[in-house]
Amino acid sequence: MDTQLKGYLEDFVFRGKIVDTKRGRGGLIFIVQQAGSNSKVAFKTVQEFEEQKLDNIERFNRETKNWFSISSHPMVITPFYIEKVNGFPLICMPYCEGDLRELIDSRPSLAGTLILGIQIIKALLAAKA
Repeated sequence: MDTQLKGYLEDFVFRGKIVDTKRGRGGLIFIVQQAGSNSKVAFKTVQEFEEQKLDNIERFNRETKNWFSISSHPMVITPFYIEKVNGFPLICMPYCEGDLRELIDSRPSLAGTLILGIQIIKALLAAKA
């Protein structure tokens, strides 16, 4: 990432230091250490943050709308807020250490797998409803 863009994001958008960046299928996530605090938050945006691609932004906006509609469910992370920065949607949410892929790769016990599966099913049912 361009150092000028990184500085702008840290100083004016995130108000904290970017400590990590993760790319997933659905977007780009910035892990930010908040200024004056030990806590971290995550900011999710479209994958091509540097390139404005309208179809990706529209898909991301649909995903965000669906996410906010089920975010009150206890199995779904509740985002703090959403804003647009230079035309790009940006979601601020709690930072969770690790991700589902890491959990699956750790090969949990049968009981752990069943509990995880039930939690995923509950969240999917809430999304479907």
